[in-house]
Amino acid sequence: MFNKLTFIIGFLCLVLTTNNLSGQQTPEIMVFDFETKVLDTLQSFSFDGNVVCAKTQNYVGIKSQVNLDLNVPQQNLVEQTNFTYQTPVSDIFEKIAYPLSTSVKLVLPGRDDRHQCTGVMVSENFVLSSAHCTLDTYENTVIIDGLDAIAGYDGSLDPSQTLRAKVKRIYFIKDWNIGNGEDLALYELEQPIGLFSGWMSIGFESDQSKIEGEVMHKMSYPAYSTPLNPTVYDGEELHVSYGVVDYVVPEYIGVKNHLVGAGGESGSPIFTTDNKDDYTAHGVLTWAGFHNHSRFNASVYFAYEDILKNKSQVAGSILPVELVSFEAEKVDNNVELNWSAEKEINLEGYEVERSLDGKTFEYVGFVEANNKFEAQRYGYTDSDDNNGKIYYRLRSIDIDGTEELSEVRAVNFSNEKATSIANIHVYPNPTTDYINIDTQDDITKTVTMYSPSGQVMSQSTFGSSTSITTLDYNAGTYHMVIDVDGERETHTILVQK
Repeated sequence: MFNKLTFIIGFLCLVLTTNNLSGQQTPEIMVFDFETKVLDTLQSFSFDGNVVCAKTQNYVGIKSQVNLDLNVPQQNLVEQTNFTYQTPVSDIFEKIAYPLSTSVKLVLPGRDDRHQCTGVMVSENFVLSSAHCTLDTYENTVIIDGLDAIAGYDGSLDPSQTLRAKVKRIYFIKDWNIGNGEDLALYELEQPIGLFSGWMSIGFESDQSKIEGEVMHKMSYPAYSTPLNPTVYDGEELHVSYGVVDYVVPEYIGVKNHLVGAGGESGSPIFTTDNKDDYTAHGVLTWAGFHNHSRFNASVYFAYEDILKNKSQVAGSILPVELVSFEAEKVDNNVELNWSAEKEINLEGYEVERSLDGKTFEYVGFVEANNKFEAQRYGYTDSDDNNGKIYYRLRSIDIDGTEELSEVRAVNFSNEKATSIANIHVYPNPTTDYINIDTQDDITKTVTMYSPSGQVMSQSTFGSSTSITTLDYNAGTYHMVIDVDGERETHTILVQK
């Protein structure tokens, strides 16, 4: 499914002689794994030193787009600059859309989501931000226990935002020197939330004259006041600013006389855009003075481009929609179909199909997809003249026409003693502490819970209802099998912590 999203990251700005390696080397990159606590080193490699500019590919995601002002600003300017003050997005736009959706709020989950830094999605599962947000300055030492990324967050426009994922690994320049413009780090996520938020390119331009004097944009989450900026911030609102950059050196991109940065903006991207094809982060905020951003050079770019290309979660194997549950229940002479799905990526919706023999199915209705990363619940009522045993299935359809079928569910309308397991209702799903199972009869049933690896977690029998405790389960996807007189039904249970 979703074959059209197989992205190939490559150069968009190359010289003619690309087959002649100049012998230039990328820096060694350190990688820290939060789960294993292991710090490892990625070896450097040669790249074509004749390349003078390059960028990775950006992706708009499933959200709409907004146009940013590309003109030199005339109002709301920081004194003695042509760059604006930070402005809440909610003062300008009615919703979070691309490229605003690529902004990332980095928080400390072990400290009540204390705001740590700002970042930007640069692939489906990578965030670009500052190294000093998580590392001891000038040291290869991680100083936090864990980090979460929330994409497209804005407490004013969308307080229900749930595009959130844990940071799995951190990549940074070995023996990094913040004074040399090496304050650039990649944060690998456990989930590909960028498929929903979209992401920006990373890029470099060797000719500083092509950057200096240009209009660039910023997105950030100011959270704390500074002596030079007493404005009260709380990190809950996305802010934007833009203007002319007039301080460009090999290590930095910045704005002279700009001293009104705020705590929490560290790691925020400075990027170019044409509101069409170019959304490129050229660096991230390091210093408040001169609004200084550590700047991508060729060696760091190629090192990070290689990581993005080789650590993709979806290239060549796009993740399909995951049907968490699917239930069919007889209500009077109608059939109520309910299902839950997650990881809906560019999904058009669900066709409902029915059959009288369990083999030949016909279309009976369509339900449009919400296209959300988190679990979504759907329902459909079949009010046709129902007699005997009826079978149902779902056909999920991607916008490119790719299809996938669900398991089959059955409902029995005959006058015979009901043995159909379609009368079983399983809830809540997703869950944290327990799962309830309710039925409309007292027929003895067996329920077995399997771990994600297939291990039996529990097995019991019940009549009309029961509960299964999941309090001690780890977060993950489990499988519940219910057996009634040899007829089996499987439910996928999502346990969250």
